[in-house]
Amino acid sequence: MWSDPPDTPEGLFCFFNCTDYALEVLGRLLDDPANDDRPYGELTGQANRAANQAIIMPAFTEAAIAAGRVSGADDPGFISCEPWGYAKQIFSPHQNEITINSDHIVMHYGEWDAYRTIYTDGRTAPENLEPSLMGFATGRFEVDTLIVNTSHVAAGLLANFHHSNQLTAEEHYTLSADGQILTLYATFQDPWALKTPLTFKKIWKWSPTEEIYPYDECVIPTDFIESRGAAR
Repeated sequence: MWSDPPDTPEGLFCFFNCTDYALEVLGRLLDDPANDDRPYGELTGQANRAANQAIIMPAFTEAAIAAGRVSGADDPGFISCEPWGYAKQIFSPHQNEITINSDHIVMHYGEWDAYRTIYTDGRTAPENLEPSLMGFATGRFEVDTLIVNTSHVAAGLLANFHHSNQLTAEEHYTLSADGQILTLYATFQDPWALKTPLTFKKIWKWSPTEEIYPYDECVIPTDFIESRGAAR
């Protein structure tokens, strides 16, 4: 059971997801004495903006940018209680319970009480498989790294931009030497949404006492939706 970030600047910064580029910028900002009196949130915001300008926005195609960025207030998970899709779910900010079986791995996420199966028996995707919310995943272990390849994902959101059902991804999961930290690097490709591969990072800490409960309390914010409609 993995949940929440380690209590370190890097862990907190990667609570949802982060990029190595932004981490490098944040490290330089934290090491600069001129920033000693600046709030941590201000520094992380600056690091994220730098990564957004340098590596994230340039990776998206004109088609994805034209389709528009989806703000938190417009996220279907918020306004209509639609479960998160694969590209957002794997970075969800809470529990990830991982069960390793002889021929498959199950990842059970606290956000939306979502389940995902990763086949490790060498199978390939069935012919004419329809895209689905979590897609089709296969995995293998290489030394101490779990490598997962995912395809057949229904169109959804990646970094708050739209992606197509052509999205594929390769995930690398590794443990720290003491077994207390799990790190994910996920690299995405999509000929419709991305000009170049885009990699995000996520960090969890070992949390054996955490529990995952049914996700049955999502409420559509009717008053908020109506107030926005009136304002427009």
